[in-house]
Amino acid sequence: MPPKEAPKRRNWTADEDLMLLRQLNLERPFLTEQSLGPALPRWEAVVKILNECEDFDRDVDVKRLQGRFQLLQEKHRKANAESMTLSGVDEDESETTKLLDEIVELVDGSMRAARLDLGAIGKGKDIDRWGAVAVHHISIEL
Repeated sequence: MPPKEAPKRRNWTADEDLMLLRQLNLERPFLTEQSLGPALPRWEAVVKILNECEDFDRDVDVKRLQGRFQLLQEKHRKANAESMTLSGVDEDESETTKLLDEIVELVDGSMRAARLDLGAIGKGKDIDRWGAVAVHHISIEL
């Protein structure tokens, strides 16, 4: 019996990216707010929903989703930085762009809040597990 071939690598489609962003915007596993609870179960919920979706033809896990999400954020931030230097040019207002605008704003706000919390921790407040999560999240983003 010949050895199993590894699944062929293929690029994400625009539709797959859109489905991912829609689900991420609903579940918001990238936020570090204490009121939302631990992030991993929220990432796992996104994985489960996407893997069960008939239109999403890709087998994913938490690590792959986080990697793709990070790449989409980086591309979006770069495109935004480039568009700031251009004047009088119409910007792409696709649903993907709108979702990324909203998600990046949420991520940045969450990061600012986490940094403020870390500043308070440095002033003698008790560190808890949420502070550790915020530190981990900040280190990933930087």
